[in-house]
This record gives sequence, structure tokens and C-alpha cells, in this order.
Amino acid sequence: MAGPALFEFTMSDQQDNQEVAHLTRVNAELTASLKRCRVLLDDCRSTLAANSNDPEMADNDDQKESESDRA
Repeated sequence: MAGPALFEFTMSDQQDNQEVAHLTRVNAELTASLKRCRVLLDDCRSTLAANSNDPEMADNDDQKESESDRA
């Protein structure tokens, strides 16, 4: 009796290991995608600020930069 139960346990571990490996790859892909999104978002924000004709918006950006410099 112990033989088949041990085999089932081994198969379960193998399936668990495969699932962990798959989820690890998916997590790495999502992390890389999130980093790319952040880079694109920062680029869009920079472009928007550079192209802004609204002096109030430019003043707000300057205030945020000075506040972040103090922190």
C-alpha cells in the first residue's frame, strides 16, 4: 500500500514544483511589464510638462520638485 501512496505524493510534489516555476515566470514577466509601464508613464509626464503652456501647471511641477528635494 505504501508504494502507490508514495508515488502519488511524488507526482503531487512534481506538479506543485511545476506550478511554482510557472507562477515564478509569470511574476517575473509582470514585474518587467510594470517597470516598462512606469518608464512610459514617466516619459509621458515629462513630455506633458515640457509641452505645457499652462504657467500654473509649470508652477505646480516646480513646487512638487522642491518638496521632493526637501524630503
